[in-house]
Amino acid sequence: MVAGPVFTAVHVALPNHWGASGEAIPARPLGGDMYELQAPPVYAYDLNRYDVVRATADQPGFVPEVREVVHRSGHTTLRLLFFEVVPAARRAALIGSLTPAFESVRDRYFVLDLTPESDSVRIRAQLDAWEADGWIEYETCEAKQPGTFDDVPPAAD
Repeated sequence: MVAGPVFTAVHVALPNHWGASGEAIPARPLGGDMYELQAPPVYAYDLNRYDVVRATADQPGFVPEVREVVHRSGHTTLRLLFFEVVPAARRAALIGSLTPAFESVRDRYFVLDLTPESDSVRIRAQLDAWEADGWIEYETCEAKQPGTFDDVPPAAD
């Protein structure tokens, strides 16, 4: 019997994020403290599928925490939210027309994984058009706060 690849998860702390205080991302251990991310992040910024990260556990038995990106994969993560004006049956078809891999996180929230070979200009132009039509809002997932994978802290009142 041939064993398949071994996967685990790495954790990303997100204390400032609007949607989650942290996120576990499936990863393939590469040895030592190195892991290859196996999915695009749902909430974290500045991480993408197949990026190689260094992650260490805060205590023995804890899930390794992502500390830094060691190698960029060239993939790009985009996240979008369909407004209710777009019927549920149409959402997956619209996303599928873009041709990148995607995951439906919730019925209106999607995460897109653009490979280095994806036609990013065409895809972004289509997303811009859908946004202008009032169908979606979307975000790119570049770093929001230098030195972290988190959102910016909320403004103090």
